[in-house]
Amino acid sequence: MNGNKKSRILHDVDVILLSPCFCKGAYETPEIRAPSIRGMLRWWFNTLVDAGNEESNIFGDTNKSSSVVVRVDGTENLKRGKYALLPHKNASNPIKKNAIEKEAFNFCQSFRLIISYRRQKLSDKHCD
Repeated sequence: MNGNKKSRILHDVDVILLSPCFCKGAYETPEIRAPSIRGMLRWWFNTLVDAGNEESNIFGDTNKSSSVVVRVDGTENLKRGKYALLPHKNASNPIKKNAIEKEAFNFCQSFRLIISYRRQKLSDKHCD
């Protein structure tokens, strides 16, 4: 990789939705946001890795910005539908008429997730 680039790509993947995606934005409409995914990555890193100060070195803190950049692409074309929040309480079932349905992104679609880092180099143990 060229050392002069401002950010270097660690992962560039197509994420396939295997089930309806109930990710919501501020207006209760389906929305997939990079900050939300970044927060999930930070939570899993913190949960799975006993890394001390490495978390703030990678994800930033109140004194320095994050070394990790998360971007999503292709979410504007995802189709939406209404789905039962609890599929076993299907609205078409006459016994269970009180099913709650919400708008969600349809399954069997994909979007692009790009994770890169900027500025300082991450330690090699986190780049494998």
